[in-house]
Amino acid sequence: MINGINAIDELYVLGNPLMSMFSFASDTINVFQLADALRRRGWRLQPQFTTPRSPRNLHVSVSYGVACNVDTLLADIATCVDEVRQMPPIDPEFVRSVVEALVQDSSPAVVEGLLAAIGIQPGALPQEMAPINEVLDALPDAVANAVVIEFVNNLY
Repeated sequence: MINGINAIDELYVLGNPLMSMFSFASDTINVFQLADALRRRGWRLQPQFTTPRSPRNLHVSVSYGVACNVDTLLADIATCVDEVRQMPPIDPEFVRSVVEALVQDSSPAVVEGLLAAIGIQPGALPQEMAPINEVLDALPDAVANAVVIEFVNNLY
């Protein structure tokens, strides 16, 4: 699986994993959009946000369901990479404006309004997570945590 992901031009595996979990990243496509495209095909790869030690990436846990379908997963990843290449990129100016607003005021009313602006409605899960993940990835950790807590609190 690692060799197959490394063989896809846009992707590379992070580090030298020795276990059944690993992550892969891209310097040219948005992995958050790739996660959405894979989800539409039935795969659930967990996006990981940027840290000082690693770029944004997708986390793979190799379970029985994945291990029995490596060729299908790799084919779907390659197809979805092509799909993401054709997508309009997420507007970085919009992301920056949302991030700046949240950094200035993370009160519940502002957070609620900004969540609506990026497609999150109270009590409902969004269809596409890439724009939301893009915003969360750009936010300082404390503000990102406030946004997630506010969202979760409004689910129930």
